[in-house]
Amino acid sequence: MMAEKGCKITLKLYRNEHCNMEVGNIHNDHLDDALCDCNIITDDNDRYRVNSRFIEHRCPCLIPFMHFNEETQQYEIYTSVSADIIKEIFYALKYESTNVKDWHQLERILKVANDWKLESVKRCVVQKFVDGINEENCIAVWRLCAK
Repeated sequence: MMAEKGCKITLKLYRNEHCNMEVGNIHNDHLDDALCDCNIITDDNDRYRVNSRFIEHRCPCLIPFMHFNEETQQYEIYTSVSADIIKEIFYALKYESTNVKDWHQLERILKVANDWKLESVKRCVVQKFVDGINEENCIAVWRLCAK
């Protein structure tokens, strides 16, 4: 009983550390895990591994794009979105916050979140924009709009 409980805790910790938040090559040993049964593959062939249930519950609009690969026995989603944007989106989905400070990067994240209908990610990005407003940023936005 105790060993089974310890195993479940270990699996949960392993999944949280290595599954949902890693970006890397699919053949990397510590990423090759049954819990991460979906690969998001970019145009540059970067791969982001995540649990398919996480996608089902947090990104349901991606479900029609999930294709099961018989050879690897995993789901695959092909996208033109860059790996760094995907990583930040899944970070925001998992932790309901973002550490991105670059406004151009936030804008790209917001565009993808809007396309993928990810309301919680949009809220995170908008909150980051609001938190980052200062006099310098206001003047920069005003100058851009005035052109």
